[in-house]
Amino acid sequence: MLRTTRAQALLGRRDPGVDPVRELLGELAGLPPVGRYLAELTTGVSTRYDPGIPGDHPWLGRLAPNLKLVAGGERTSVAELLRPARPVFLTTGARALPENARDRVDAHHVHCPERPDLEAVLIRPDGHTVWVSTTTDPQPADTLTTALATWFGA
Repeated sequence: MLRTTRAQALLGRRDPGVDPVRELLGELAGLPPVGRYLAELTTGVSTRYDPGIPGDHPWLGRLAPNLKLVAGGERTSVAELLRPARPVFLTTGARALPENARDRVDAHHVHCPERPDLEAVLIRPDGHTVWVSTTTDPQPADTLTTALATWFGA
């Protein structure tokens, strides 16, 4: 992030010697994959934390997608459920939050039409995914226990 900020500061100078670099970067930013990369880099969206558990699911350590959900018969979203700024455990019914974690984590039974393969996901209050289990890549219960202890205490 610091490197990106320094580069932006240099590009913002009124130095004619930087104009060719600024023009080239402007052209490159117009290419969709490069523009996306630069946007994610400058906003910090590309940040990936080590989740502290095994697994290679693309959500692990990254911001959770803002999935459209149904909870308690009401339409909602991941962002809406994160609004209280507490850890969130979303389950489609196949997984349950351990009893000893219910005081630290908000659990919601959801239906997720966008991701019918989703079994459950554990999300930090800042929106980063620290555990995810799907029907195609189910995770053992001990990895959930480890993720809970790592991020929210034993």
